[in-house]
Amino acid sequence: MDIIKRAGYKISALDIERILLEHKNISECLVIGIDDPTLGQKILAIIVPKSLNNTNDLIIDTVRQYSKEYLSNYSLPDSITIFDHVPRNAMGTVNKKRICTPKVVWNEKTKLFVMWFHLDSCNYGYRYVGVTTSPTPNGKFTFLNAFQPDGIPSLDMNLYEENKENEIVSRVYLVKYCNNQYVGIKKDMLFVNRNNRYYMMTSHLTGWAPNAAELFINNHDSLDKAE
Repeated sequence: MDIIKRAGYKISALDIERILLEHKNISECLVIGIDDPTLGQKILAIIVPKSLNNTNDLIIDTVRQYSKEYLSNYSLPDSITIFDHVPRNAMGTVNKKRICTPKVVWNEKTKLFVMWFHLDSCNYGYRYVGVTTSPTPNGKFTFLNAFQPDGIPSLDMNLYEENKENEIVSRVYLVKYCNNQYVGIKKDMLFVNRNNRYYMMTSHLTGWAPNAAELFINNHDSLDKAE
């Protein structure tokens, strides 16, 4: 996890962290690689600011400008987000896990943005779904929980938010079933509703090897009745 392979370069996450920690407004940071089909991996920097007196957008903007001054172009973070703390284990060591496929939705009731994401170890040993919340879409995110839905290991997953006409509160579904098969053997799901029918396109889990897409149709008027 400490070496990020981006666009043919081998980049030290620790070197980026060391430079970012020299910024006067950063108390903690974590740099990890996120899988990307074009670059191989993208660089994600998670920062914990010393103070939140400024807006999150301003903090991120100043960190971006600082990074351009002290980091090479190929090692600049592709994404920067704000957390309230860096996860550590019982020994106090930074707990680097793989964070993939984040999905963010707005909760009108709590007035918070909710991020669901795939949380895993570098060798895909955990297979968890992670949940965080934030008052703004770019942080600061507060980590809430990580778990396996219904006790089943989770790899790629998706969210579908349904807001039907005349309904005051929309409903959000964690897409994890497909013909009684969990998403542990499916990936890259696309979920849409058209003319009161639900369509889901997905594919089998075969690593980087291509495989045929599959289309599933649910004829019920609600996902609560989906099969």
